[in-house]
Amino acid sequence: ANNKVDKPDFIKNVEVNDNGNKVLHPSFVKYNHRFTEDLYIREMFCPKDIVCFSVIHKKSNPLFLLSGKIAVSSIDGIQELVGPTYILTEPGTKRVILVLEDVKAVTVHPNPDGINDLEKIEEQIFACTWKDYEKTQ
Repeated sequence: ANNKVDKPDFIKNVEVNDNGNKVLHPSFVKYNHRFTEDLYIREMFCPKDIVCFSVIHKKSNPLFLLSGKIAVSSIDGIQELVGPTYILTEPGTKRVILVLEDVKAVTVHPNPDGINDLEKIEEQIFACTWKDYEKTQ
């Protein structure tokens, strides 16, 4: 069976299923945020049996899955990841994630201005809607 979905269909279906949810920090995910002069590091802990949506990424960054297992659906299809591993996130990426085992993950983002205000840096690197994403491109 072919699990590939055309980009417009994936975006439409994710938007419909996400119901315009604009939560950057869902309550079931625990976060640690670290800021340096050049980097923003986002550590996440998520329990198994959760389905969640990522934000739309404005910039490239790595995602390090340190432990656990997830099934990730994106424009490229469904991929199962088992930690420790990593993937690269490209601008315009939004994912649907099924957490199969408790997860510890880290993302690393450029922070060239040394911002340590979480809301300001998230505004630079994430968009909650495709409309907001398109404004930055």
